[in-house]
Amino acid sequence: MRESVNSQWFVELLEKGVAKVMAAADAAPQALLSQLGWSNAIADVVTDGLKGNPRQVKRMLNAMALRRQLATVAEIKIQDDV
Repeated sequence: MRESVNSQWFVELLEKGVAKVMAAADAAPQALLSQLGWSNAIADVVTDGLKGNPRQVKRMLNAMALRRQLATVAEIKIQDDV
């Protein structure tokens, strides 16, 4: 029960933060807006699937960053769509 409450709190906090940043979207670069939209799209998966565990989240993000770098070096185009 406690995990689901913590996860919901995290999702709500993330959504509020994204909403504030998106409100200032006119001044933000397109790359930032794209990344924020992607972050918002995966928030539920991260909090539910990883149970909001910060170490697991960091491990997942590091693995994704490494895969992206390897794809760039190998000149493989990847899709970030969720």
